[in-house]
Amino acid sequence: MTETTIQQFQLRLPSDLKQSIEKEAEHNNRSINAQILFMLQNYEENNGRVHFLSESVLHRLERFQKDNNYSSQVEAIEEILNDTLQKKDNGRDILNELHTAFKTEKNLRTLAKNILSSHLLVKNIIIEDNNFIEFTLADGSQGKMLKDGKMLYKSSAKDNYSIYTYSTYNYK
Repeated sequence: MTETTIQQFQLRLPSDLKQSIEKEAEHNNRSINAQILFMLQNYEENNGRVHFLSESVLHRLERFQKDNNYSSQVEAIEEILNDTLQKKDNGRDILNELHTAFKTEKNLRTLAKNILSSHLLVKNIIIEDNNFIEFTLADGSQGKMLKDGKMLYKSSAKDNYSIYTYSTYNYK
C-alpha cells in the first residue's frame, strides 16, 4: 500500500474568492482545507471542468439530465434556464425576440414556429396568410407582428393595440 505524503504550503487568495470558498465549505460541512481539496480532486476527475454548484444541486441536475435524456449538463442547464426565463417573459419581451429574429428571417410562419409555438406562456397563435402573426399570452396580453416588421402590443384583450417599438429596455 502506497502512503500519501501531505505537504503544507501557504496559499494567497483574493478575499472574495476566499469568502466564496468559505461559504461553500460551510454549506457542505467541510473545513476550508477539505473544501479546496474536494474542489481540486473534482477538477481532476472532471477533466478540468469546475463545478460552481453545490453537491445537492449538482445531484439534482444529474438526475434531471438522466430523466430527460440530455446528452450533457450544459444542455440540461440551458433547458432549465430557458423554461425559467420564459416564465418571466411578457408580451414586450416576446416582441423583442421576434424583432431580433425578423432581421434574418422574414417568414412569419417560421417565426411563429421557432419562437411562439414553443414558448411556455403563449396560449394562442393566429397566422394570417403571412400578413401578420398574433399571439396571446396566459395573462391575456397580446402581441402582433406585421409582414413589414411593425409590431403592435396590448396589455389585455379589452385594450386597443398600440404601436410597439423594439427596445433593449428591460421591462421586468
